[in-house]
Amino acid sequence: MCAVNLQKRTIHMAKDAVVSYRIPAELKAALQKLADTDKRKLGPYIQIVLEEHVEQKRGKAASRRK
Repeated sequence: MCAVNLQKRTIHMAKDAVVSYRIPAELKAALQKLADTDKRKLGPYIQIVLEEHVEQKRGKAASRRK
C-alpha cells in the first residue's frame, strides 16, 4: 500500500524491507544538502527520490507499450 501526497511529496508506505549500501561521500553530501533544502531528514528524502525515479521509469515503460 502506497499513498503519495504530491504537494508535500510525502510517501506513506509500509516499511518492511531494509536496503543497506555504500555510496560515495560526495553523493551523500549532495543528497544531504538537497534534503536540508527540502527540510527533510536524509532517509525520508532518499525514499522520495527513489519513489519518484520508479514512478518515472514505470511511466516510460507504459508509454513504450502503447
